[in-house]
Amino acid sequence: MRAAGLLAALFATLLGPAPAAFADTSAPVCDNQFGSAPVTTVPWQQKRLQFERAWPFSDGRRSTVAVVDTGVDLRNPQLKGMRLGGGHNFVTTDAVPASRDCDGHGTFVAGIISAQPVQGTPFLGVAPLARIMPVRFTEGVDKASVTVLAKAIRWAVDHNANIINVSSVTHGDNDTLRQAVEYALARDVVIVAAAGNDGEQGNAISYPAAYPGVIAVGATDQKGELAGFSTSSFQISVAAPGASVVSTAPDTGHATESGTSFAAPFVSGVAALVRSAYPNLSAAEVKRRLEVTADHPGGNLPDSKLGWGVVNPYEAVTAIVPSEGLQPTKRATAPIPPIAGPAETDQRPIRIALIAFGGAAAFTLVALIAVTTYKRGQKRRWQPGMASTPVDDL
Repeated sequence: MRAAGLLAALFATLLGPAPAAFADTSAPVCDNQFGSAPVTTVPWQQKRLQFERAWPFSDGRRSTVAVVDTGVDLRNPQLKGMRLGGGHNFVTTDAVPASRDCDGHGTFVAGIISAQPVQGTPFLGVAPLARIMPVRFTEGVDKASVTVLAKAIRWAVDHNANIINVSSVTHGDNDTLRQAVEYALARDVVIVAAAGNDGEQGNAISYPAAYPGVIAVGATDQKGELAGFSTSSFQISVAAPGASVVSTAPDTGHATESGTSFAAPFVSGVAALVRSAYPNLSAAEVKRRLEVTADHPGGNLPDSKLGWGVVNPYEAVTAIVPSEGLQPTKRATAPIPPIAGPAETDQRPIRIALIAFGGAAAFTLVALIAVTTYKRGQKRRWQPGMASTPVDDL
């Protein structure tokens, strides 16, 4: 755990104390909410995505991710030092602020995006210096209102979020929600949305994920395959781990959950890395970069289930995408060396030998033809200038 402790100390120096406005110890206590034990092994999602490889190039700073959800419990040690970009509570039925979370859903999402390193656990968020904007629009995902969700999206746009994570879905196309998404995209805000968990129960189209311009995220399991619950009835943009993934829980510690709700924040975290590394990219260009640098599945792209494939944080930050004309961020450390392949054979000697052999063969063939022709000519008393029609022997 020594490395985790050093990282924690480094980020504490960089981040400083949490803003006082969100260190709210007087907030109402959520019923039946107790701290959880921290994980002590590296979660499979981190082994799969290896997002730490991208940190020498980008750490998420200059990105503000609005977590439009059930709130974010800032009491968790890995969220206390989180850089905050403001926040708001749209729920009028209780007095819980956006800095608390009685459900746990939003806290889990926020941890995947930007959990800070602390001693005692190897779990980390994708973009540790990204700002988090907790926008509480519901007290529970099963109690959400489409109208309030639309208001929350607009509020996040107006308060300078440049990425919005929506881990909630509705199965009906709603004018108010669609207009809120269009409002965000028109103002160059990236919207990342969960594809939905209806893959085994009707596979209904989910919104806002299905709206044009939104990064729709499917969930994969530890085998790299689309999780059975992940909705695939419309075009997925990219996929990310979503089955039995680990993240922060309210109060303390961690929990393990499954769902496209938790695949989406991995992509939001990578989008934060990209917006930090390439601040001049438009929202559409960020979406395209995530797609073309994903780990592509076999066959035609985009795939009907995995879209462009599993998001790849390192490639998303470092790859040169020709259509952008941009160079990757200057390396802070030496890059990981590529796997060495077999030495390339110098083909020039082979070509020269083939040419020489071909020339010799051609010369020999011409000589043989000439000798044969001469002997036949002698036998038939042929001389130069005579007709080519052979003379029959009498």
